[in-house]
Amino acid sequence: DTVETYVKNNKPNVIINAAAYTKVDLAEKEKDAAFAANEKAVANLAQAAKKHGAFLVHISTDFLFHGSFNRPIDENQMVQPIGIYAQSKAAGERAVAESGAPAAIVRTSWLYSEFNANFMKTMLRLGKEKSELRVIADQHGSPTYAVDLARALWQLVSAPQANAGTPEIFHFSNYGVTTWYDFACAILELAAI
Repeated sequence: DTVETYVKNNKPNVIINAAAYTKVDLAEKEKDAAFAANEKAVANLAQAAKKHGAFLVHISTDFLFHGSFNRPIDENQMVQPIGIYAQSKAAGERAVAESGAPAAIVRTSWLYSEFNANFMKTMLRLGKEKSELRVIADQHGSPTYAVDLARALWQLVSAPQANAGTPEIFHFSNYGVTTWYDFACAILELAAI
């Protein structure tokens, strides 16, 4: 009701949903919370967007793709959500698609910035607190600077918008691939830790 009232009263042309439950490991224990934020809340936004003619941009994740890829994953790749977090994000994408709202889904990866909680800030904090860190080295991805994603979203909403129906899907990440371990090493090296 709150979302519906807000959209009705404020009549936005565009809604960008950057909110999500993102605690990947904890989601296994907090399934209801993950689905509430990543599916139900998204469905509410999509329904309000459709009803009031707003264009919805929903931010999603590369976690939808389970497996090892030695190439960029294109938008037509079949999703394989493994784990509660990924399943809840896939359910959110389905909610957008099934709503019929004019929408775009933007999948991104490994977001970092100087703001809020993220891997980079965690490594900087832990690097100052501990003499040794353990970071996994068997997952590959493309770290993406949140400001670059914001610029891409601005471009997306500034362009002609999609019609109602099936949302267009975009993949956006910064260039390059690394592991969490190598990303951590680069962060600590640049910070002279």
